Amino acid sequence: MNSLDQRGGVLLGSSGVLVAVTAQRVDELGWFAVVTGLLAALCALCSALEIRPRSSNAVNPRRLLEKWARGEPETVRLVILSTVADSYDREESAARQKGRLLTTAVVLLACAVGVLLSGVTVESGVLHHLASILRRAS
Repeated sequence: MNSLDQRGGVLLGSSGVLVAVTAQRVDELGWFAVVTGLLAALCALCSALEIRPRSSNAVNPRRLLEKWARGEPETVRLVILSTVADSYDREESAARQKGRLLTTAVVLLACAVGVLLSGVTVESGVLHHLASILRRAS
């Protein structure tokens, strides 16, 4: 789970930089900057949700000891195994949710970068320049 959180942190920082850069270029890029900023902000939200702290699902050994120390060995063993299995299931579910949020954040960031590059290309006149070269060539 730590590696997922690290990736989420990198995405959160990257999307923050993208929001800051596009906010400074709204006059030049117009709606491209707005869409890029929105996608990057959504990426930041998904990343923040992914790295937020969660309650621990660990087995509390002291509680188990106090409750089951004098119990039948077979019953105690079944209770401990059941508790560990439940904890594992909760951790696995949390990891899947983190993975979905991380995937969503990556897709949003990629879309934001794509929109930004499209805006820079369109607004800088590169397409107009390429069209004039193609007209002269034909």
